[in-house]
Amino acid sequence: MKRLIGVLLVACALPSAAFAQDRAVTAQPKAVAAKCLFVDATVPITTSGYWCLRGNVVGRGIVIDASDVTLDLKGYSIINDGTATQPVEFSGNLVGVLSSNRDNITVRNGIIRGFDYGLHLGFPAGVRGNLTVEKLFVQGSKKRGISVLGYDAINILDNVITGTGPVDATGMYVMGRDDPYNNYVNNSLLVIMGNRVHDTHVTAAGQFGWWHTRGISAIDGAHTIIENNTITETYNEAPGTGLRAQGINLGNRFPYTSRIANNTIVNTQAAGNSQGIALSQSMGVPAYTGPMDYFGLVTGNRVQNFNRAVLSTSAISVNGKPVGVTVFTYSSNVAAQISGQAFYGGNMLGNTNRIE
Repeated sequence: MKRLIGVLLVACALPSAAFAQDRAVTAQPKAVAAKCLFVDATVPITTSGYWCLRGNVVGRGIVIDASDVTLDLKGYSIINDGTATQPVEFSGNLVGVLSSNRDNITVRNGIIRGFDYGLHLGFPAGVRGNLTVEKLFVQGSKKRGISVLGYDAINILDNVITGTGPVDATGMYVMGRDDPYNNYVNNSLLVIMGNRVHDTHVTAAGQFGWWHTRGISAIDGAHTIIENNTITETYNEAPGTGLRAQGINLGNRFPYTSRIANNTIVNTQAAGNSQGIALSQSMGVPAYTGPMDYFGLVTGNRVQNFNRAVLSTSAISVNGKPVGVTVFTYSSNVAAQISGQAFYGGNMLGNTNRIE
């Protein structure tokens, strides 16, 4: 399979400083750029602020061990040259940028190459505030390119992820969380826009002996937007049965609304079945007692060269009992060069959807 190699040209935008109008002042001051605190990669970042690289970091990743941090790579690279042993996240994976239990983190503007996870923000229990990943080039991650888990707002914007694999491969993994202190209500907002995910490839059985290879996986968001992304070359060639390759996977156990719009997905293949867009509304947490309503819009997507183009399944239940309603609207989607079933579930051959 042809590997897609990209070059990331990073333009670092300097934020403008707001200033008040004053009639006594005749000249407006110039915008002031955020002042950089420079990173020493050999020690964790333990102070809130705007942190920057001033050169490449080779042979280790960077740890963010404080809340309210922006890490600006300034176009530089964080590279595992084969010698890196730190840092590792909770399940033992080597990570390029790791923030394991801190709130309000932003990472932007640079290159991360050669780790198990290119970047991981969050924690199994989730973290608060805004988690933002933007304008990164993430290459050669063995398992996940970008991995983010959080309670509140997650923004994954304008990144390029390429060459993820060969084991348990997901180009981008984004997960919201339910709140056990509020009747397990989920308020997570997941925004995944303008990304390019190329060559997500599994060739060997992973931790569980199998894995559903995914370009983009968005799980448990109360509100999810997946828009204007391009996903190409998502392959699963590992031995075994039941293997899947999915361009976009949306999975939820909670009430949610979602919008999957104007994405382009090309070449999703597997030994088992393949889906361009896979939607799964599964069981609610038994402790949750509120309504289980699902509303979604799937529109303007093009899925090309698959066994199956769009898979939609609904199994909404709490303790085995059907609850709530499911309302998904599909319109203006195109399935092209399909072998097998183009659209599965719901009335998708109407509403301007078409097969080429």
